[in-house]
Amino acid sequence: MPHFISAHQHLSHLKTYQQNDPHFHLLKSLANNIEQVPATERTILYFALAKAYDDTGDYKRTFDTYKLANKLHLQKLPNYEPNLELQAKSIVSNFTRSYIKKSSNTETRVEDNTPIFIVGMPRSGTTLVEQIISSHKNVYGAGELKYLHEAIQKQISDKSLKGMAAKLTSLPTEDLNAIANTYLTSLSLVDSTAARITDKMPSNFSYLGLIHLIMPNAKIIHCMRELMDSCLSNYVRLINDTMDFTYDLSSLGRYYNRYMDIMNHWHTVLPVGAIHNIRYEDTVRNIEETVKSLIEHLDLEWDEHCLDFHNNKRKVKTASFVQVRKPIYQNSVSGWLRYED
Repeated sequence: MPHFISAHQHLSHLKTYQQNDPHFHLLKSLANNIEQVPATERTILYFALAKAYDDTGDYKRTFDTYKLANKLHLQKLPNYEPNLELQAKSIVSNFTRSYIKKSSNTETRVEDNTPIFIVGMPRSGTTLVEQIISSHKNVYGAGELKYLHEAIQKQISDKSLKGMAAKLTSLPTEDLNAIANTYLTSLSLVDSTAARITDKMPSNFSYLGLIHLIMPNAKIIHCMRELMDSCLSNYVRLINDTMDFTYDLSSLGRYYNRYMDIMNHWHTVLPVGAIHNIRYEDTVRNIEETVKSLIEHLDLEWDEHCLDFHNNKRKVKTASFVQVRKPIYQNSVSGWLRYED
């Protein structure tokens, strides 16, 4: 079925193309007769074809095809960027050092050490880190959960991103506690027996001040990756329609800067040690040392299975589902240099 385009895209992620690959020739033939491909499927086809060009080392055609794929997809999406800009400014202006200090002295705390929050830019190694942690016998990997955002929205009247931080910092103690309890109740339904549960929603980096206040025993892992590799990895993936910033290079750069501004703010206003930074490059270059430091930070006993994460058979739903089934590799470090021009 040559026009079952989504199948072609899935296949493109499962193989490494050579110049004489029949499937590569089929993808090029479909692109050369693009008017025969349904308009809704053309973006998917171009992402698959770009992956094939990349495998064969034709980086000029690779990037040109990714640009075409991203441009087509972006035309279908709403623009959330203005709200994200206002959200970032609101977080910094409302979650101040004085507010954190004052609120830390209240009873705005739910003592529960079940959650492990894994945050960062999308495609920064969050899936890899969760796969490593969830290989521990006492940890359940729950993937990307919307529970915290849903618990917050249940307690505040202003549902917009731009007004959320101001609304949160004006909530009374009982409402803040309610957010924590609602979240933890949802988390317990994921696995009622696990001692620790990971929540790998990257965008939770916006909520780290709140997390620290209402669940101080929760662990926060911040996944970091070199700027250019991080942004490129987003640009070459068809992710989802709520992440419109990933389909335009300028928007990607601005999003990365906002993300770093927020993370630098949290490192300034939260206590030392509240956030554990883990660099993707360090993980792939010295996995044993990096993972042992990570497990120690989580107050877990060492488990050798964490180094055999690629044998973990748990379901992975993100774009990194293929990569985390493999032993550690360094091919993605400085991968952006192939497109430096």
